[in-house]
Amino acid sequence: MLRPSGWLQWTEPDFRNIIPLPLSSPITPATTTLLQTGRSTIRSLVAHGTQRHNLAFHDSETLSSHFATAGFTNVTEIAFASDRVPETRLAISRVFTKGIAGLQKMICAGSAEEAGGQWGDGGEGRKVLNCVGDACERGEAYWRLELNVVVGRKSGM
Repeated sequence: MLRPSGWLQWTEPDFRNIIPLPLSSPITPATTTLLQTGRSTIRSLVAHGTQRHNLAFHDSETLSSHFATAGFTNVTEIAFASDRVPETRLAISRVFTKGIAGLQKMICAGSAEEAGGQWGDGGEGRKVLNCVGDACERGEAYWRLELNVVVGRKSGM
């Protein structure tokens, strides 16, 4: 529970602009193909989650208005790219890779149809995203995403 006059900071990725990028050069044709496939696969996962499961992937652009509606004051918002500091690219990619795996599990939970589809354990979508995660671990690629950070102060006191 946040006390009156307490501060809250919320960070949310913009899921519409997530892309895997090469981290090392020269880039092999296989890595180029994997990253292109990874880009379309993550967009497909986001679209699927939005359309079939009503997941709010676009809330990052309206966070500040949610803060205002909840009665926060001094609301400020900044956006930055996850790759602005090269030293953090792998760490952010690892966290994002775990988030992708969790999202796929959430989509498949309680649905035999989903579990047997492209986001299930043996599904093509999951395989592609796992391969991108492996490329990140090998230092060949990283996930680039934009993050929106909103800070506000709870009114009262």
